[in-house]
Amino acid sequence: MKKVNWTRIVIVISTVVVTLACFFLSFDAIRAVAILCGARPQLAFLFPLAIDGLMVIATMVAADFKRMNRSTKYPWFVVVCGTAFSVFANGLHAYDQNGNAVAIGFSAIPAVALALAVHLLIDHFSKINHYKRELEAARVAEEIRIAEELRQAELEAEVRLAEEQRLTEQAEKERLEDEADASSPDKTARKRTGRKVVTPKAPKRTKEETLALVMEVKRAQPDLKQSEVAKRAGISDRYLRDLLRSPQLAGATA
Repeated sequence: MKKVNWTRIVIVISTVVVTLACFFLSFDAIRAVAILCGARPQLAFLFPLAIDGLMVIATMVAADFKRMNRSTKYPWFVVVCGTAFSVFANGLHAYDQNGNAVAIGFSAIPAVALALAVHLLIDHFSKINHYKRELEAARVAEEIRIAEELRQAELEAEVRLAEEQRLTEQAEKERLEDEADASSPDKTARKRTGRKVVTPKAPKRTKEETLALVMEVKRAQPDLKQSEVAKRAGISDRYLRDLLRSPQLAGATA
C-alpha cells in the first residue's frame, strides 16, 4: 500500500487556502475600484478576474517554459505587470476609503501575496513532478541494471556449461584412447614414458634366406594356407607366389 505524504498534503492545502484568501481580498478591492471608475456593477467582477487571472496565467506559463528549457522573461514580465496593476488597484481602493499612506501600503499586501502564493504553488507542483520523474528514471535504470546482470549471469552459465561439456567430451575421448591403448603395449609404454617407442625392425633377408624360411614353415605346418605362410614369413602374398614359382624352389624340392 502506498504511503500517504501528509506533509505534502498540508502544504498544498495551506497554499491553496492562502491563495484563495489573497484572491478574494484583491477581488473585492479591484471590483470596488471598477465600480468607482464607472463600470457596471453586473460586470465589475470581470476586472479582478482579468488582472489577477492574467498574473496567475503568466505564472503558470513561466513555470511551463522553465520545464521546457525555454526563456521565461516574457511570462515573468507579464506577472510583474499584473502584480503592479493589482497593487495599484488595491492602493486606489484604500485611498478612496481612508486616504492615508499606511492604508495604501497595507492594501498592497493581498496582491503581492497572491502573486507569491501562486508562484509557490506552481513551483511546488513542478518540483513534485521533477522528483517523480527522477524516481521513475532511477527505477528504469535499476531495472536495466538488473536485466543486464541477469543477461551476464546467463552468458556465464552458458560458458560454464560449454566448458563442462568440452571437458566431458575430452574425458570420454581419453577414456576411449586408454581402452584402445590397453591392447597395444607400444602405445601403453609410449603413454607412460611420454616417448615414442621404437620397435626394432627385422634385418633384411636375402631371397635364399626367405625361401628357406618359407620351406621351413611349410615343413613344420604343411596344412597352412598360403596367406598364413606369407604372414609367418613376414612377406606379402604376391612375393610368396613369386618365390614358389622360382627355380630355386624347384631345385630345393627336387
